[in-house]
Amino acid sequence: MRAVVVGSGIGGLATAIRLRKLGYKVIILEKNEKIGGRMDYIESNGYFFDTGPTLLLMLKPLIELFKEVEENINDYLNLVKIDPLYRVYFKDGSFLEPSNDLAYYVRQVSLKEFKNLLKFYSDIAYMYNDTIYNFVEKNYYSVFDFLNLRSVKLLLKHKMLDNLYYRVSRYFDDYRLIFANTFQSMYLGISPFNAPFVYTVVNYMEAIEGIYYPIGGMYQIVKSLEKILNKMNLRILRETEVKEIDKKTNTIYTNKGFFDADVIVINADLPYAKSELLNEKLPNYDYSCSTIMLYVGYEGSTNMLHHNVFLTDNYKQSFESIFNKGIIPNDLSFYVNISSKTDRIQSPKNCENIYILIPVPNLKVLRE
Repeated sequence: MRAVVVGSGIGGLATAIRLRKLGYKVIILEKNEKIGGRMDYIESNGYFFDTGPTLLLMLKPLIELFKEVEENINDYLNLVKIDPLYRVYFKDGSFLEPSNDLAYYVRQVSLKEFKNLLKFYSDIAYMYNDTIYNFVEKNYYSVFDFLNLRSVKLLLKHKMLDNLYYRVSRYFDDYRLIFANTFQSMYLGISPFNAPFVYTVVNYMEAIEGIYYPIGGMYQIVKSLEKILNKMNLRILRETEVKEIDKKTNTIYTNKGFFDADVIVINADLPYAKSELLNEKLPNYDYSCSTIMLYVGYEGSTNMLHHNVFLTDNYKQSFESIFNKGIIPNDLSFYVNISSKTDRIQSPKNCENIYILIPVPNLKVLRE
């Protein structure tokens, strides 16, 4: 049986490994010279910057992938737990440092608010356990796999579809704890004022399971999977751009000829795959926000942490501007990553690699 994976992002690489383990002859088609998809990096004058994901959460699926092919993840990656998780800055000059060490966290808030925090963590941990086993780690072949009696009961039990921001705000009096426990929906490109409460499972992943970083940068994950692919004699055809996929004949047309397959896996963005590869008309999707990215090689040292979040006082107005009005807010929230705080080889001596991510409206919203 022949399988072709279109795209060498993390999902494509992991799928190829599993298909090969099942006995398929697998080829990965990658249009770029470098594999990894969005998990990429740039290097300039001794500064290294991850250009895709910067937080590694939920280690379990990655560990299981290595185990499935009888490999030990620790032989490939030096994973470091980041704690405090990040520093959240507020306009009044104060900050919070959420931590896996609750004894450290309790010193930053009142006893009442700490009890509220424990209640919040308890509730989302309970919801997380039900969500992972009944929603996340499950294949969906039809709408009935999701809309069944058990799923509906769990949705109602945890009130998963409640508005995220307003539900979280019921736990705390301190606005800083509300802000610090709602901005995480932006990892998924969704305003906390539009997101369902179930997305707070991300908070659980951070606070209870932790945030990790692979020494050498996030691209080390790609390199480790490439080593496994090489061990399995799996072919990656680089600079091979897929032009069209004929679903009737299972034929893939590229700039270097065509490929037939018994199984085709498309590891590309859904809108791109539908419109460009399958020639299908796109539904009227609502897209997430866009970003402005800055990569700064800084000569000197800052007092920031590995992960830093700067939140505006105009929290709700900022999100409304980005997601509803299509305008760039006057007062911006943004994220700063400095991996050289943990991994000194990411920048020259006595320097720092400062990655700045600023959420802005996407082009579709701006045009409208």
